Amino acid sequence: NRTLKQVGVVNKPTIYVFNKVDVLMKQKGLDLQEIERQYSLDVEYPQIFISATEGINIDALKKLILKEVVKQYKEKYPHLVPRIGLDTKALEQLSNQEVSSDNATVEEPSDITNGKTTKQEDIQSQINQYENEKS
Repeated sequence: NRTLKQVGVVNKPTIYVFNKVDVLMKQKGLDLQEIERQYSLDVEYPQIFISATEGINIDALKKLILKEVVKQYKEKYPHLVPRIGLDTKALEQLSNQEVSSDNATVEEPSDITNGKTTKQEDIQSQINQYENEKS
């Protein structure tokens, strides 16, 4: 947290990602749940333990990132969610799902957009229009 403050990144969405969990598993003979129990921090932000090399918890990390992005998007642009064709029930369901360590699956974008493909330019256009309407 001190490092984030030093670089001027405060009050920003944050996820603590601890890599190299495979090394701890081998060296200490611990499973993932025991590592999470022993090494978790008492912080307000979500945290996750992964191994990029071994692919441990990578799907759960993707799901956690998606969950946090959806949460931030809904807070920042609440009126845009219906305008760009997002299924608000799917978003709610996703936002309320617990992220677990055991091979969580990531919702496919088509599940959230009702099968519609939404170009990033279209989304940015909608965001710009919304911000102009607010002004």
